[in-house]
Amino acid sequence: MARNLTPKMINEEIQNHSAWGAFLRFVEEGSIMMDRAIRWMAEMFRGGFLAQVGEAKAEVQQLSATLSKLELICRAGTQARNELQMRAQVNALYRELQTFDRGITDLYETHLTMYGWIDPAQAQLRPTQMARAMETLRQRRLEKGLDFKDPSLFDGM
Repeated sequence: MARNLTPKMINEEIQNHSAWGAFLRFVEEGSIMMDRAIRWMAEMFRGGFLAQVGEAKAEVQQLSATLSKLELICRAGTQARNELQMRAQVNALYRELQTFDRGITDLYETHLTMYGWIDPAQAQLRPTQMARAMETLRQRRLEKGLDFKDPSLFDGM
């Protein structure tokens, strides 16, 4: 049955069924024609996905700059010769790690935004899956050492 679509309804359908899935549902129910669904999806690519890709590229550039700063701090830390110098490097490292953390979080948010438009069910699961995998990794590092790695914890994500 055809519906008079509102922006709120469209947004809810996208969040429940993906952008393309929502648009196809609207076609099937007779609310829009296929040519409109195609135009809307093209606009999602242009105004949604491309914008998010641009945002992600900027975030990656910021992460790269932050990593360069971290590298300089770590190199300076190898040259510290007294407590005052070492404290300064540890504090600088801590501050820059906070910047790095924010950058990773920003990039992850951008990823989840795009993923939500294409596979909302998986996008809803990702934060919980990531939290579980990270907690498991943290626990294993308590047992096996801080440099322990297990990429398999993140398989399927």
